[in-house]
Amino acid sequence: MSAFFKYLLGFAVAFSSAQLVPGYAYAQEQEQQQNIAVSVYIIKNGQQQRLDFNESPNLLSVYQAAMQSNLLPLTPYWPTTRLVSSSKQEQVKQQQQRLISELEELASYWEAASEPELAATASSVAAQVAQWPVVGAEFVGRIDTAITGMRQSGIDTVEPALYAYLDQIRISNRISINNNPYLPAGGYSFLISPEHAEGAVPHWYVIGAVNQVIEAPYIADLSVRDMVRKVRLNEFSLPGASNSHLWQINLAGAVQQVPIAYYNASGEPAIVGGIWVLGFQQNQLPEQYKQINQQLAELAKYWNVAL
Repeated sequence: MSAFFKYLLGFAVAFSSAQLVPGYAYAQEQEQQQNIAVSVYIIKNGQQQRLDFNESPNLLSVYQAAMQSNLLPLTPYWPTTRLVSSSKQEQVKQQQQRLISELEELASYWEAASEPELAATASSVAAQVAQWPVVGAEFVGRIDTAITGMRQSGIDTVEPALYAYLDQIRISNRISINNNPYLPAGGYSFLISPEHAEGAVPHWYVIGAVNQVIEAPYIADLSVRDMVRKVRLNEFSLPGASNSHLWQINLAGAVQQVPIAYYNASGEPAIVGGIWVLGFQQNQLPEQYKQINQQLAELAKYWNVAL
């Protein structure tokens, strides 16, 4: 087991204990403090500071309050910040457990069908998913797809995002509440990644049907297919893994399928902070499990990029 994967294991255990997302303890606490509508913990490098609001604040108010704490960097890398709610955290953990159960059922199906290698792959992916550091991040922003690297040719769109730039909120505050939402009553954690060195950006991750989580530094101007060759994905792929597509998740939380084979690769750029899920060969999946690759990708968008 790689050192990185051991770290993920330790992180997942800490996170499930609810100490890293104090929102789990809020329900009982708020019964004693009825005058507090919203509590937000600012969390960075294991340090935390609690902010209480008597009325539901908008996102700008949370950011401004966080700026007054000593935990918020002068220039945060906003795309890797996450606002986690206790209610969404519970939903995501349930989503994770359902997917693990489906993968274990798939392993049993292939075992019964005398496909031991495929069964072992499904079991391995289930074990890996159990250690994914997913968080109940809320979609708090709206980002132009040109910024996220997922703009479709000839189409200009603005999509929901798992982060929002402070300057964007300030500029658009008078225009639309979509850019500065109010937080419903409850408990939240605002996760802040450590300061990036000048010019540094988040690493790439390849997860799913691989024998270990692949982490690699970002390299500009590579296509997804170039990235696949750079990280030697074929050496890490498990039996039954797809050799034609990856599922790509950007920092905003958008998901799309990307072709990577020599005969179908489209030259899609390998985006900053990209997470790629290697799924199963679609034509080998039983009919009742045809959606499991997309389910893996939909869960992976909640990967905690603020690590």
